[in-house]
Amino acid sequence: MKRTSGRSRKKEVKADKNVENQKGFMGWITNSLAPKLDKLTQNVYIMAIQHQS
Repeated sequence: MKRTSGRSRKKEVKADKNVENQKGFMGWITNSLAPKLDKLTQNVYIMAIQHQS
């Protein structure tokens, strides 16, 4: 198990909050589109098509 110092953990939390607080087009891509695309690409049929090439 990897241990992190309190300082680095705070930076990780701060980075997560910055992603959630994005607005506009980039916020929409980050908060709405990207999770849906991640879920889609985890589909076994999509993965099979991707790995055929």
